[in-house]
This record gives sequence, structure tokens and C-alpha cells, in this order.
Amino acid sequence: MKQIFTLVVFFGAMTAALSQELKKTQIENDLYSSYQKIVSLQFAEYGAQYNLLAFANNQFADKIEKYTSIFPTTLTSKFDSLRKNIFITDSEDQLMRIFSWNTMTGGSRPYFANIFQYKVGTNVFSKTAYNKSYLKDGRYQYATEPKIFPFYSQIFTLEATHKTYYLGIYNNIYSGKEASQSIKILTIDGNTLTDSIALIKTKNGLVNEIKFPFNFFNLSDRPERPFQLIKYDSEQKIISIPTLDNDGNLSDTVLLYKFTGTYFELLETPKNTSSNEVGIGFVAQRNPEFPAHDGITIFRDSTLTKEWNTRRADAIVSIPKSNIHYYICLEKTDQYYKILVNKNEIAYVPTAEIIAVCKLNWGNGIVDTKIDQTYDFKTWETVFSEAGVSRLHKENPIVKDLNDQSQTIKYDCGYITDYEHLSVNKMHRDKHGAYWLYVSFNCEDSYPDFSTDETKTKRGWIQWRKGNKLLIALSFQVGC
Repeated sequence: MKQIFTLVVFFGAMTAALSQELKKTQIENDLYSSYQKIVSLQFAEYGAQYNLLAFANNQFADKIEKYTSIFPTTLTSKFDSLRKNIFITDSEDQLMRIFSWNTMTGGSRPYFANIFQYKVGTNVFSKTAYNKSYLKDGRYQYATEPKIFPFYSQIFTLEATHKTYYLGIYNNIYSGKEASQSIKILTIDGNTLTDSIALIKTKNGLVNEIKFPFNFFNLSDRPERPFQLIKYDSEQKIISIPTLDNDGNLSDTVLLYKFTGTYFELLETPKNTSSNEVGIGFVAQRNPEFPAHDGITIFRDSTLTKEWNTRRADAIVSIPKSNIHYYICLEKTDQYYKILVNKNEIAYVPTAEIIAVCKLNWGNGIVDTKIDQTYDFKTWETVFSEAGVSRLHKENPIVKDLNDQSQTIKYDCGYITDYEHLSVNKMHRDKHGAYWLYVSFNCEDSYPDFSTDETKTKRGWIQWRKGNKLLIALSFQVGC
């Protein structure tokens, strides 16, 4: 009798398992077939076909919402066939899943729909974020432009004291080139999914999300899809937000927000660990010949409260006779310029007007004089128009034309060969992303651009940077 009972239990459990698997397969097949109706209508034009597309999306959303709120197994089902068509993103603790799909109704600015599925205890719940343009009775329900919903590509889990937070990475596409990636904080209160908790402390206050806009074409050579631009280190509990340079490409500056137990707080990055020698331009004082009473106003932090004091703060170019110091500018905001000092240290100077009071002897005695010592920003193009350059390595040849078979131009100026001075005529970036300068030199004239004998002036191209590494040095013509 005992053996019979054991067999009954065994076959009963096997039957239940097969039934569960069958149900999973039926749900997946139903959802897959439903989405294929959307795919078949993706080129629908406004009118009857577009109405069918809208209804197909409604039907697909209703089915996912029903299955994900009734069957707990849908939270962990693989859905392999469905993943080939839509985004299904899972949290590390397997208690949250986000279904995102392209409704095919937006053209070059696609409208996505999202269904958030989450588990509380033994129950599953779902929340829909979707523009349902048509009601079930066929009435069109909005006349204004619909809200643009993104698609989610990653979910990270943050375990805090007595609370679990989910960090969702979502993506917006606004046009063929304009896009953004964002990180958003989600949490579950009771049985309700909350997406408005402000957990990130920025200079503008507490926020629920951070957005990073970019030009898709500038980053299109990245291999991963979707892009993984915003990152999260689960072990260190640090969010990494990228930044862009002046050309719209990814810069070496990354904003780091670390969870301190209550909030994600911005970390200062005192070292230029990514070796950015180029930055976005230069910063120099407006009237450097009149130094302030306590030296150049430089700070160690972006809040401009911790003074650099008497420590060295060497610039990339210093002209002692004129007391001019050109600092590489890594970032420009309304409050500060982030500059590179001592080759690899980070410092900050204010963008606000600086009026210093200096004691000067004008012949009739010492008087207090107000001197404008405001820092000015200059682009590389502006500095190149004021300075000459020399190559750091002779392996960087001067070439006549920008092609693979171009003739090399030799810099042969006799005794001054080791003291190269090239005048810059223009800048150029080629289709491969290489940075070029069109330069000129005349071995018999210090100013080749003003030479009276054009036949002795030679012109050609040199590369001036490779990524964020400089290939040239700057030099300025300074009078006595």
C-alpha cells in the first residue's frame, strides 16, 4: 500500500510539473503570435491599417498584463522566442521583470510600451506604462501628442537597510540621431510599485533619475546594442554617468555617485586617472601681469570652498615674462572651470567675475587698484590662432596631403631643427576621426604666414592629438 501511495505522489508531482511547463509554453506561444501581428503591421499608414496596428498593441498589452498578474511562473520563464522581438529585463533577485516593446507607431521616433511585473510574497503584480490610443470600444482617446515611453535594457538591485531599490536603465529615441540613456530608482511599497522616490543627491537637489543625452551617430561604432553607457557597480554601490566632450564624443570624465546608506552622493575625482591631456579647451586669467595678493585663485573642489593654497599648480603652457598660464579645461559649467594642473591633478577655478585689489605704486604713492582677474575660456581653435606648435615626436610626419600615398615634407632648418616652430593655418578632423592641423614654416622667416617670399614657405598636415593624448607642444611669440 505504501508503494502504491509513493507512486501516486510521484506521478502526481510529474503531472503537475508537465502541466506547468505546458502552461508556460502556451503563454509564450500566445504572446509570440500576438506580437507577430504588430510586426506584420509595422508599415501601416494612417487609416484602417493603422487602427488595426493600434488594436494589435492593445491586445498584446492586455495579454501580458493578464498573464503577468495571474501566473507567478511568468516572472522567471525564459520566453526565448519572445526575447528575439521585445526587451525582457530581469532584476538580479528575480523579483522584478520589465517587458518593453516597440509599438511600431512612432516611425523614426518610436513609441515603446512597458509592463512592470513584480512579486510580493507569493503574489505577482503588474503595472502598465503605455499609450493606449484606442479604447476597447474603438474610440480614439487622445488628441495631443502621446507621451514618449522608453524601453528598459537593465535592472540592478540595491539592498539598503530594510528596503530594496531597483535601478532601471532606460533608453529614449527622439529621432534618427537624438537619443538618451537614463537611470531611474524604483521600489515596492506594500503591493505598489513606486517610481518617484528621490535617492540621488545632485548639486540641484535630490532627484529620482539622471539622464544622459547623446548623438547616436557619434557613438554608433560601439559594438553593444543597446548601448551600456550608464553603469552600476553592485559591489561598490556606485553609479557611473558618462560625459561628452565639445565634439559630442564620450569624454574621459565620468561622474560617480556612491550610495552612502541614505542617498547616492557625488564623489569628487581629484586625479585625472584617464589621462586626458586635451580637454575641451583652455582657461587663462584675463590680466595675468597683475597677480592677486595670494596668488592665482584655484580650488581643490567644485564647490570652490577648499583653496589650493601654496601648492604648485603648473599649467600646460606658462610664459614667465608675461605670467601667462594656460590650463587645459576639462569641463565648463556655470559655476566653475575644471582644469588640469601638474599634468594629472584636477583643480577648479570660478567662472564668475574676479576683481582683485592690488597695491600699486603710481609715482604719487601706493594706491589700491582694482584689477580684473576673471578667468577666460579659449577653444583650441582660438589658441592655435595665437600660438605655434612643434611635434613631440618626429614619427609624426608632416605630409603634403591627407591620403595614404601623400608625400612627406622634411623640416630642415639647419641649426634650429631641434627648435621646431610651425604656424597653424586651420584644423581638420577626417572621416576616420583623426585630428589634423594644416601648418606652415619658413626656415628663413620667423613668421611664415607673413613671409615676403612665398616660394620658401612650406605647408603640410600633422596630427595634433590621438584620442586624449597630445602629439604637439604649444609655443607663443612673446615680446621683450
